[in-house]
Amino acid sequence: MPTYHGSKYYHDTSVNKRYFLAMDRYSQGDETMLVCRVRKIKDGGFVVDYYPQAVDEVQMYMWTACAYFGENAEIYQNRRRRQGKPDRSRFPAGTPWDLLGDEDSG
Repeated sequence: MPTYHGSKYYHDTSVNKRYFLAMDRYSQGDETMLVCRVRKIKDGGFVVDYYPQAVDEVQMYMWTACAYFGENAEIYQNRRRRQGKPDRSRFPAGTPWDLLGDEDSG
């Protein structure tokens, strides 16, 4: 439900703090946005994993499919390899998802 506080408008919804969208130098030409995930690493720091997603699909993806980030990142990487195109993701391919860090950290 939207609320107003003074002249500012707020939408009362949950926000997943671990996932966000970004753009890179290829985004405009490819019509993509980077779906990004923050995860903890063993030394206590953080790393951002990402892969491109089509602009016309990214909003629905953020609402429904973030739980499948690792699977979708690998699908993206495999598709790019088959097509002979460069992989523009940053996701450690071939690593079991449960070894990638704390999935519940936020």
